[in-house]
Amino acid sequence: MIQKLKSALLLFVFFLCMGNSFAQKKALKEADLLFLQKHYPESAISYSKIYAKNKDRNLLLKIGDSFFSYENYSQALVSYKDYFKDSLFENIPQYFNYAKSAKMMGNIPLVVKLNKIIYEQTQNAEAKLTYDHYSLYTDSITFIKSYDLDSNYCCIELDASSSRDSLAAPLFYLWDFGNGKTQEGMRVDHCFPKAGEYKVILSIMDAQTGFIKKNDTTLTIDLVEQPVKFKAPSIAKKYFYVGFDASQISLPGYTIHDYIWDMGNGETTTGTSIKYKFNESGEYRVRLSLITENKHTHIRELFSAYKTISIRENYEEPSKTFADGINQSK
Repeated sequence: MIQKLKSALLLFVFFLCMGNSFAQKKALKEADLLFLQKHYPESAISYSKIYAKNKDRNLLLKIGDSFFSYENYSQALVSYKDYFKDSLFENIPQYFNYAKSAKMMGNIPLVVKLNKIIYEQTQNAEAKLTYDHYSLYTDSITFIKSYDLDSNYCCIELDASSSRDSLAAPLFYLWDFGNGKTQEGMRVDHCFPKAGEYKVILSIMDAQTGFIKKNDTTLTIDLVEQPVKFKAPSIAKKYFYVGFDASQISLPGYTIHDYIWDMGNGETTTGTSIKYKFNESGEYRVRLSLITENKHTHIRELFSAYKTISIRENYEEPSKTFADGINQSK
């Protein structure tokens, strides 16, 4: 009797497994059809449900391909990364999609690593170029000059202390900026309206004798406009997307290969214009770096600038006037 029960139980389990296998094959066939019909979001969901049940590693490629096909690179990167984590290289299209997803999501260290592997294994010229560009960034960004877009780069400090005669009476220093504006002082700060070349004349007067030494010094000041400027708000709220726009940048004599944004919180992303969401309030120094190539020398160069953005909470404390009005109305 016990033996018959065991046999019946085994037979039940067998048919149950057969049923599950048949159901999974049917679900996989339907998911494949969705992918072929270019219903990529739906196929990604279907493949994910099947993978949750049987953990077939190859399904990770199908999930990644679905997300990649409708440019959901963040999710594609997750699936590809999970599949290739134990593999140095596989010469299949998905490995190249993996590298592109990393690039689109601004995962710079991973971009460098993957494209180096691809070039070493396949001699792929595009991978070599991408590796060269992004390794330039990782190797140079710590010491490259980065312009502060929050400061007025047309402001300069002028110092006439080297013209001072310790034996002379007190001297008065008069700076003429050539635009009808003058300023007195041994050291002065002056802001010009825009970049360009300016001639500044320094005249010195002896306070005791009244003698004026006109045109004691003539300076030619060439203010070069910052090569990298981008548009971004100074204040934004957390959880809301913020726009950063570098589409108006023009570098005569250079080809711009890529735009890399360091968001000031350990994350990077790429693109001419981006939208980014901060999940924590605070001050963030967002830095844009351009990977460029000199059209004449073909030497790759990095240009960089940064701007500070303040991320605020989504609510504000009521003003005292507003609070008083509420209390008085009670």
